[in-house]
Amino acid sequence: MFQIMKSHLDDEFARAVYATASPFMLSENQYFKKFIQTLRPEYTPPSRKQLSGTLLVKEYQRIEQNINEIITKASVLSIMCDGIINIIIMTPKPVFITSIDTTTNPHSGEYLAKILLATMEKYGTEKFQALVTDNAAANKKAWAILEEKVPNLQCYGCFAHSLNLILGDVLECARIKKIIQDGKAIVNGINLKQVLKAELNKRSSVTLKLPVKTRWLSMEQFLSSLLANKITLREMAIQDKLNQALQSIVLGSDFWDKITELKSIICIVTTRILQFEGDRGDISECYPSFREMLRELEMMGELSFLDGEKNYMMEVIEKRKKVAIKAIHKASYLLNPKYLGKTLSASDRLEAINFMASLSTSCSEEEILNDISNYATKSGEYNVPIVWKYIETNKQSPLQWWMAFYPEAPLCQIAQRILQVPPTSCVCERSFSQQKNVHTVKRNRLGSDTVDKLISPRRKYKVRRVPHKPHNHKPHNHKPHNHKPHNQKPHKRRTNQIHWNLILKQYLMW
Repeated sequence: MFQIMKSHLDDEFARAVYATASPFMLSENQYFKKFIQTLRPEYTPPSRKQLSGTLLVKEYQRIEQNINEIITKASVLSIMCDGIINIIIMTPKPVFITSIDTTTNPHSGEYLAKILLATMEKYGTEKFQALVTDNAAANKKAWAILEEKVPNLQCYGCFAHSLNLILGDVLECARIKKIIQDGKAIVNGINLKQVLKAELNKRSSVTLKLPVKTRWLSMEQFLSSLLANKITLREMAIQDKLNQALQSIVLGSDFWDKITELKSIICIVTTRILQFEGDRGDISECYPSFREMLRELEMMGELSFLDGEKNYMMEVIEKRKKVAIKAIHKASYLLNPKYLGKTLSASDRLEAINFMASLSTSCSEEEILNDISNYATKSGEYNVPIVWKYIETNKQSPLQWWMAFYPEAPLCQIAQRILQVPPTSCVCERSFSQQKNVHTVKRNRLGSDTVDKLISPRRKYKVRRVPHKPHNHKPHNHKPHNHKPHNQKPHKRRTNQIHWNLILKQYLMW
């Protein structure tokens, strides 16, 4: 009986270690052992070797079995990868499959196609409807190979990547680069000077941020942090606390107007990136997003400083739309009852209809075309006004609408195949955070096979942190003298010093 309980406790302990990416040496730490003995004297935690060996294999196999059950039950699958590193299957929930060791393999389209085809054959190629990757040349070569070998497989680029490329093209404009250069000079001029940074932190609750090339929303955050500190920065410049170069920028007549205009342009794209980068992005919203971005740019009217850049951005959007939008995007837009494909051109509509007809396995083309005709004109069985009103007044997904009201319709089977596919491969990007926490500098001796096994439980049992709620520093009426002023912050260095003093005292006591 004790052996059964010991085995169960070992499994639970190992699961906690894998889920939190804790070091295997934890179980052999003398203070941790003492804690376990105090808690349960008869229990001895597994060794470091057991955690990296038999227990890890056991947990990995258990998760693999669970993954296989989920994939088997799914009617439609999509596969995605980022480069040739991580492979994830959408069921439609994301399921991590494997991480590829690329140290001895070529980064070519042929190799990527080989790996993806093997994964699809393992679970049945007939279930796979879409392949989503980034827009690298090797990935596009893999698309061509796989579309020939897997019937009805639609290969397309990550929609969030396409939106980010729009942003990248616009940010290359000379005047915009100059604005960003001046903004970076302010941020670096403050953050690299200890006294200036402390002065800014004392006056403002918003820290200055720099844009990061690999973080899509960081440019907007960079501009927002500057605008949030506008008054404080101008005060510091007037008080001669900034050098002459920064003073000329901060007190310039048009710098802040340019920052405001640039942010308004960028937000049109970043809002869409934020909309699509989650796990529940809706592919039917991709097609109308381009039209909405153009409409919002037109509504801005004539800008004082960046009007030419705004017009250039509209050209870039039209250009990127031709590359980003495929037949599956047009078909999903047509199948969304909220839109009914109302802005599709005649050629795009025919392409969408032809694609939908090619997916039907249980109905003839004539039946599909008749059903599309009735659906598009709201006639026949689709002539139910309350059903159409429902989609306008409720936040229901297009697929839920089809399953709730027309589950037996010929189009519903096609809608299930199309509307379940993801618009982006951003979930692959997020898997790097699990990989980073598992394979750290201090754990670089872990082999690629061990890392691959550790990522599965790390993703499955991802620890959700409770968001920190800031304390309300408003003084109470009955004891106003016991509280600090509202804008006063705790001294971080003093807090850290107390923390390390406590650790040092505890260490000396041990």
